[in-house]
Amino acid sequence: PSPLFLQKTCQMTFEIKEAKDGNKTCLIDGFFIHSSYKPLIESEKFVSSLTYSFLPQYIVITEPGLSYTAKFLRNKFPGVKLICIRYCNNFTEYDSLWDKTFYFDKTDTICDRLFDFLNEEGISKALFISWKPSEKVFSEKSDLCWKQIKNAVLKSRQVLATRTYFAKKWFINSIRNSIFINNTYSVLKSKKPIIVCASGKSLKDCIPFIKQNKDLFHIFCVSSALSPLIANGIIPELCISTDGGFYAKKHISFNAVKENSIVYAIPCEAAIDSRFLTYGKILPLSYGDCPGDDMFNAVGITSLKALRNGTVSGTAAFLSLTLTD
Repeated sequence: PSPLFLQKTCQMTFEIKEAKDGNKTCLIDGFFIHSSYKPLIESEKFVSSLTYSFLPQYIVITEPGLSYTAKFLRNKFPGVKLICIRYCNNFTEYDSLWDKTFYFDKTDTICDRLFDFLNEEGISKALFISWKPSEKVFSEKSDLCWKQIKNAVLKSRQVLATRTYFAKKWFINSIRNSIFINNTYSVLKSKKPIIVCASGKSLKDCIPFIKQNKDLFHIFCVSSALSPLIANGIIPELCISTDGGFYAKKHISFNAVKENSIVYAIPCEAAIDSRFLTYGKILPLSYGDCPGDDMFNAVGITSLKALRNGTVSGTAAFLSLTLTD
């Protein structure tokens, strides 16, 4: 076959040629990553030979080269989101064939990027496949990438296991919160900066600065930082509590009797003392992914969209970003 173009990149030789059937094929360092005879038929056979024990909602394929597989994957899995992980940047013109494209290098954290994009539920519903010819050409990258894919799957399983364990408790909390929440508040977006106080060693050193400049910004805190703030005469405007466990509600119930001007932002699943719910000022939060959100809606509780996160500090940070410019 006659070469259409030849390129030297990243110490690898990248060459596009015309296959026997007239379609393009590709060599990298002298190895064909597509058939030199019938690359379309090769890709069709690859997709038809895929084995799976569930109907995926996402398909993640590593370095599919000229992306012939995209067409056949869409035919076999209509409605499924197709995600591509690239090992090089020579195939950018074909990225539009995929719903999402990631670029991987040896220092990349594709585990975190996949988890951020798909979350634990999406990963559990994803079928991961590898375009085998690319494994041989990019052997080192392929090994590293698939180790990170494995880490993403394990992380997903751990998070889902935690959610399964706490599901009953969260469901009971959702029922209790829907019944007893009495005084609900909304929040207006502000041009003023927001400081989010979380628990930790650095909070003690920050307290003098916060006290001196408290009129210059809004003060938010997570529930575990509430006690030290109040003890130092700092009254936050908003306290965020997301934990569904027994001890989490003590952070609020212990301090609520001392200061009743604070608004408490909670999702449906948070553990809050029922007595406090009847007289406390509540800003309901909604993650949009659990039955408790439907309970809030059913009893007429209007909630503010929030982002589920591994820690309450993460949820508080993302919430704050939506409330100020």
